[in-house]
Amino acid sequence: MILKTIPAALINEFRNNNVVLFVGAGLSINAGLPSWSELLQLLKGNLISDELDDSFYKECDQMQKAQYLYDNVGKITVINEIRTIFSRVKPNYDIHNMLIPIPLKSIITTNWDNLIEEAYHRNNECTIRLCKDEDISSINTNCKTILKMHGTIDDAASIVFSEDDYYQSFNSNLILKQYLSMIISTSTVLMIGYSYSDFDFKLVFDFIKGRIGKMAKKMYILLLNPSAHHLSYFQYRGLIPIHFNDNSKKKAILNFFDTLNKSVSVWANNATDRLRILSRENGEIIGKPEGLTIRNISSLGPLATPDNPENDLLFRENTALEIECARNWKDILKKDSSTAKYILCLNKLSPSMLVYSPKDYLQHITTLKENLEKYKDKVDVVDSGSPLLMMSNIDIYGEYLCLENIKVDVNTSGYSYLRVYRNRQDITKQIEIFDRTFESIKKSNIKSAMDLFPTDRYMDEEGIINEKTMVYDLVMYRLNEFCEWLTQKIKA
Repeated sequence: MILKTIPAALINEFRNNNVVLFVGAGLSINAGLPSWSELLQLLKGNLISDELDDSFYKECDQMQKAQYLYDNVGKITVINEIRTIFSRVKPNYDIHNMLIPIPLKSIITTNWDNLIEEAYHRNNECTIRLCKDEDISSINTNCKTILKMHGTIDDAASIVFSEDDYYQSFNSNLILKQYLSMIISTSTVLMIGYSYSDFDFKLVFDFIKGRIGKMAKKMYILLLNPSAHHLSYFQYRGLIPIHFNDNSKKKAILNFFDTLNKSVSVWANNATDRLRILSRENGEIIGKPEGLTIRNISSLGPLATPDNPENDLLFRENTALEIECARNWKDILKKDSSTAKYILCLNKLSPSMLVYSPKDYLQHITTLKENLEKYKDKVDVVDSGSPLLMMSNIDIYGEYLCLENIKVDVNTSGYSYLRVYRNRQDITKQIEIFDRTFESIKKSNIKSAMDLFPTDRYMDEEGIINEKTMVYDLVMYRLNEFCEWLTQKIKA
């Protein structure tokens, strides 16, 4: 089977965070670093060009050339020269940046460079690098694990380059190899950056097959502008080729990652991508047959988004997508047995006030009032009265999904980035935090309501206070005050 699109089975594995990515030299080459053959030529020219018969060097295979360099000038000299060559390159991070939003169980690479780590760090994402047995103890579930099978340029002793290096690597770091075997035996594997003639591919593939054999889950390989021979070669070896074509290999791989991100991305650092993820995930939740509880904490939230805003300066060119996301949220709420717990953060000093005019803000507040009344029987609402809770805007959909828009600075009007959580443990933790916060605010709201309203208005025949209705009335009272204040500002 040869695929020209990303198969649904692989998309599902990504969404379940069960894909291990094997990264070969192709990714680094597309970023501007030299290929192995180019690197060997540069090393020869820089280190021993005057002492070597070209005809002899040409007869050697790549590992023999690397061994010859080691034998003549020493491993440390060769590695230092490789560092120098790498340092002269100003890499293009376009491709590596596209790894960040993709949910990956782990990344395994035969590359020595640090382009993957650097891409994650530039986006404030934590990584743990594994090169030798003792690194295993540093594994952290909150950080992306990057296992470097052939070492890292930062540690000369870890580099696997020459014949001697490869032979020694077979009997070293056995704990790391066991860890690698465990990962790939329980995961779907996607190989990227490997070619038909790539020696590293053959070593990696033989390692996988040798370790887990018929127990292996599905294994895919991305091929860029491949020939029929390339496709059949990998297919006969039990790999499922996915091929993308374009004018260049770089365009083809960018096209692949763009296609993949639209289906599986769990991280975004701009408004367009955040809303695209919200729309996609809301659409998935709408497809669930049963109702569920959705939780939201925000300044005004999805129920405040007008169907036809007069002027939505916060979302600008993304206004239509924001409206679609809000409609999806309400469609979920309309389903039988669906309910919502809503934490508002009403405050006249909200950063949103710096974006909207009083007239535009009034439209949002009015819409919120209308929707709270419309969904009164389904929505349990409280108000914190403070923007300080708003470092995160959170939507939690039952036990299926959590979407967290995160601010780096509470005083900014937009969100810095978005995270998607699908892991049941992470979602449960977020629900526990949300519910504790909700109940704490609710107690405060009840106390404020008792100071404003006659308590007997909310008592039943047995003297039990209807706390939900009392808090709802408090929220509406505050919203009406907000509307009056905005109206006065408009008149002024």
